[in-house]
Amino acid sequence: MPVNGSLPADSVYVQAVDLMGSVDSGVTNLTLCNLTIRGDAPPGTTNLSITATKIDDDVAGRYSPPETTDVCLRVETLSLMEANFTANITTGTAPLTVQFTDTSTGTPTSWSWNFGDGATSTDQNPTHTYQNAGTYDVTLTVSNAEGTDSLTKHEYISVTNMSPSVSTIELPPSHLAGT
Repeated sequence: MPVNGSLPADSVYVQAVDLMGSVDSGVTNLTLCNLTIRGDAPPGTTNLSITATKIDDDVAGRYSPPETTDVCLRVETLSLMEANFTANITTGTAPLTVQFTDTSTGTPTSWSWNFGDGATSTDQNPTHTYQNAGTYDVTLTVSNAEGTDSLTKHEYISVTNMSPSVSTIELPPSHLAGT
């Protein structure tokens, strides 16, 4: 519960329980410490000192000398899940084998591919062979504990049939009809 409401640094109200039985029964409104958490700390770990500046038991008005506890605060970045992918080839003749590569952000832990021809995969970087001519949409859905995201690349893969080869045969004039 922010006290001053100004970001990136807010004073946060911390509620604690007296597990040691140091405070008399029925005591309310006990201030244990003021704690400042900054929202602009870089990723990694940093030292944090918590100082109990005043202990007030609301009964006898007892105060304690400041006492500092040093702790280690671990700061992690939360990157948003964003699906993305590439393919080593997007056009060619059937059968066309394509290697897909996941380039998603946000540390996905599961993948679901739809290749647009009825085939699917749960591999991170699958290979798929398109057997028939056509234009195919490809969809990748990625997810982790924090969420899910999908990306469809429309008409991403274009497969054509192999053109039949035509050969020309020359016949001598003696083989022509009517000569």
